[in-house]
Amino acid sequence: MSGTSAGGHLALMAGLLPSANDIDADECKGGPKAAAILDFYGPADLTLLHGRRRHPTIANWIGNGPGAAAMERNMSPVTWLAPDSPPIFIGHGDADPVVPIEQSNDLKRRLDALGLPSDLFVVAGAGHGKFAPANQSAMTVRVLAFLCARGILSSAACGTKN
Repeated sequence: MSGTSAGGHLALMAGLLPSANDIDADECKGGPKAAAILDFYGPADLTLLHGRRRHPTIANWIGNGPGAAAMERNMSPVTWLAPDSPPIFIGHGDADPVVPIEQSNDLKRRLDALGLPSDLFVVAGAGHGKFAPANQSAMTVRVLAFLCARGILSSAACGTKN
């Protein structure tokens, strides 16, 4: 599963939610487990995106009612991290004005604490996506190496023989 920005959030949620949860519609439950998650500058912990007031984007989505704090937690991918979570590759620009790099740094710290396979590729000076071609190419090489190291891509795709 992969996604950028809000799609990164969705990829994390889809890949991390346990099969028994109260978020998925019944017809979406019981799907196959993700082999890996590729998260490109997606928010991972919605509870950290605000100070005293809920971030406007989060407030528009979740609201500010009595159940908002619980919903914010439930819709935060980090809530669903578990020892059997799939490997996660994270890409993020360190000058992102939309989703702060701290979101990805915190996610990486949590993954490391659980001993889960992960990699964080930080693009120096980059904002919210639209990375320079050289940076995008370097990140693609790193993604492929991450997937190859875990046997997710075929040996042919990884340039190796069986």
